Amino acid sequence: MTTNIADLVKKDLELGRDAYEALTFKDLKVGEKYIVLPRPGDNHGHGGYKGCSYVFQKIKAVKQDAFIWYNAIRLRDDVTSFFPDGSIIMKVEY
Repeated sequence: MTTNIADLVKKDLELGRDAYEALTFKDLKVGEKYIVLPRPGDNHGHGGYKGCSYVFQKIKAVKQDAFIWYNAIRLRDDVTSFFPDGSIIMKVEY
């Protein structure tokens, strides 16, 4: 039995909208660990698909000065970072 593209699309549509919703930074609780999904880039520290993913941990937001906030820490070297709530992430156990 062969499956055609129409059958595959029909099965995907039957999964419903929830099957395609991504986990975002906003969904995490403080203390949870995650990686950021890769994006196109130069593969030398500014995105790309050939490098490694850092493991981060969500922290309570800290205001550094009038314009800079931190809400995450990179576990490898304790560097603080900021992630917008809409950042698509993958939660990990570490």
